[in-house]
Amino acid sequence: MADKIKQLRGLVDLAKETSSESRQSLLHEVTGLFMDDPEELNEQEIAFFGDIMFRLAKDMEAKVRAQLAETLAEAKAAPMNVVEDLANDEIVVAEPVLTRSSLLGDPALLAIIEKHSQEHLLAISQRSMVSDQVAGWGRLPEMMARNYPKRPWRP
Repeated sequence: MADKIKQLRGLVDLAKETSSESRQSLLHEVTGLFMDDPEELNEQEIAFFGDIMFRLAKDMEAKVRAQLAETLAEAKAAPMNVVEDLANDEIVVAEPVLTRSSLLGDPALLAIIEKHSQEHLLAISQRSMVSDQVAGWGRLPEMMARNYPKRPWRP
């Protein structure tokens, strides 16, 4: 228990700092706490972590947001506001969640296809599984056909 209290005090101290490095450290620490066992958290706890991560990440440089995306890309549970925000970011940030996150559903993927670049479309085409609805949208079938040799096809 003493270790947890020490860790929380450290987070509070980091939260008081305004430097970019301190904010980045705080994001890293909060993300680490979340990733300790995200599947054990309830919806309210996930939303709480999501609110903190979202607020911290939005002002970070792309490299830091990309690290967060890489961390959350294969998580079985994660704050949807953060995952969707990362998926809608520039491609260097979005790519890990677009290609690997099982948390992104059809509505989010379709909105991304309509809104973003060919690079986002290409990343979506490289997902291990894509629904028929998403696969039939716009230029995605063409992109998926080009990537067919690179990954197994699952209807």
